[in-house]
Amino acid sequence: GALPWSGGAEPAPPGPVRFLDALAEEKPKKWIAEAACRGLDPDMFFTERGDTRGQWAAKSICAKCPVCADCLDYAMATPREAFGIWGATSEKERRKLRGWRK
Repeated sequence: GALPWSGGAEPAPPGPVRFLDALAEEKPKKWIAEAACRGLDPDMFFTERGDTRGQWAAKSICAKCPVCADCLDYAMATPREAFGIWGATSEKERRKLRGWRK
């Protein structure tokens, strides 16, 4: 089925801008409005595997974000956020965090 950010039958890759906008409509969350990534190119946060330079660029935005911890909490609690940079962490880093939180 269509995902909230896709706008059609075929799911589009999630991205911070489109996905955060969809989240804001789905369930208003204060942190979304304050996110540093809001309005930036979603591709910046969904880099190719192994693109450490791209990941560091995205994480540098997160480092200045006033709601970085809220974003990470959301990504950790939401299984569909398996990909991309969320709360200054990669999918690999979140997998490790999930293991430590058990």
